[in-house]
Amino acid sequence: RCAVHASTIPVTIDVTGVNSRRISASIVIECGVEEVWRVVTDYDNLANCIPNLVQSRRVPAPAGGIRVYQEGAQNVVGLDFRAALTMDMQEQRTDSL
Repeated sequence: RCAVHASTIPVTIDVTGVNSRRISASIVIECGVEEVWRVVTDYDNLANCIPNLVQSRRVPAPAGGIRVYQEGAQNVVGLDFRAALTMDMQEQRTDSL
């Protein structure tokens, strides 16, 4: 489980084009690599850890790969903005993050 609630992590959203945004956040994590890896690869529970991520779940992928559906939402100037995507993930763990 995440030690920090998603609402306490500062998030930056930069407009990079008409229909494009870059979303970034950072945090100091005081625990081991093993625990961090468990959290960032627990795709079905990422919405509990990532601000504005409404939904994250694994979906069927070809050849036993990892495919993740995610939906984000944010209120911008009184309007609800939502975006969804499906990603094919490729995990590559190192001993340090």
